Amino acid sequence: MKTVQAIAIAAASLALATAPAFAGSATKGKSATVDLSGYNLKSEAGAKIALHEITRAARRVCDFYRPNTGTRAMRDAGECVKASIAETVQAMNSPMVTKVYKATQN
Repeated sequence: MKTVQAIAIAAASLALATAPAFAGSATKGKSATVDLSGYNLKSEAGAKIALHEITRAARRVCDFYRPNTGTRAMRDAGECVKASIAETVQAMNSPMVTKVYKATQN
């Protein structure tokens, strides 16, 4: 299993401007920055959009869209995406984004 490390830089307030996500060896050093400055992360609607943008970035960083020729490669990409999203949401420390994320896990 590949280890994924995601880091999000949060402003002191909950109104985050960006959420950079990094993944280590699983992504060969690729990273993505998600601009969340236009979203109200205190609202459910804003948190849903932010989570969608974080998911899109994680999929790009983890080569989720790259054609895979085996189930292991597909599984590794999926695990990379899940771990990147979970760690980024945790690092953001936004109660509404966390609530929306947890609701998708049920």
